[in-house]
Amino acid sequence: MKKRLITIVENIDDLPFDLKSYPSISYQGSLSKLKEHLKQRLTWAIQSPADEGDQSFVYADSADLQGDLGALIKAAAKQIVLSGTQFIISLSDRRAAFLETLSRGVDVTVAVLDPDSDLVSTTAKSYSMRVGELKAECYTCIELMRGFYEEWASIRGPGFGNLSFFTHTELPRGRFYLFDPTERDGCVIFIPYADQLRSSHSPCFKLGAKSPAGQKYVKGVSRALAKANIFDPADAA
Repeated sequence: MKKRLITIVENIDDLPFDLKSYPSISYQGSLSKLKEHLKQRLTWAIQSPADEGDQSFVYADSADLQGDLGALIKAAAKQIVLSGTQFIISLSDRRAAFLETLSRGVDVTVAVLDPDSDLVSTTAKSYSMRVGELKAECYTCIELMRGFYEEWASIRGPGFGNLSFFTHTELPRGRFYLFDPTERDGCVIFIPYADQLRSSHSPCFKLGAKSPAGQKYVKGVSRALAKANIFDPADAA
């Protein structure tokens, strides 16, 4: 029908499984939140007519992605890749969703900035952050990765997906979430890094993984992972 679908639900967990991979407005009982987010989605839908199978969407603020992230994790069928500076919120608030997805045989890969890398000072300058503040965030992310690994290892059984960690050797140019990047229904979510702007306040873009633009980001993340260092969370801190 080539029409945009705007799903409104009080709680994201109430959505049927086959709708959880699409953007939804989860208003959690707040009518003011519903009004604000519905206005954004309607404006976008009117200005961006859909092609059949199109998954493209723009979040005005990347913090708005958090409402959809849990559903996207749970809907993944084969692979999830996270690549960026750090993923503190994702690895803490969404750990249960990741573990459930791993238990279904989905592979999860996370690549972050090494807190001891010289890249930290360059990145902090770009964000207008203190170097020590960004280092602390990166160390927190590393510790969350260790805790995530320990929990996964303690419950891992036959059929579980693989959990892999990397540290970047080059400056991440954005924060990327890849959900089933090799599949027709997969998607790519990216938050471009801009000077003097923290990623939580940047716009966030969602593309179909098989779209021409989506494929470029999938290949870019693959190249970055090929250059990254394997991080073994079982090593002593």
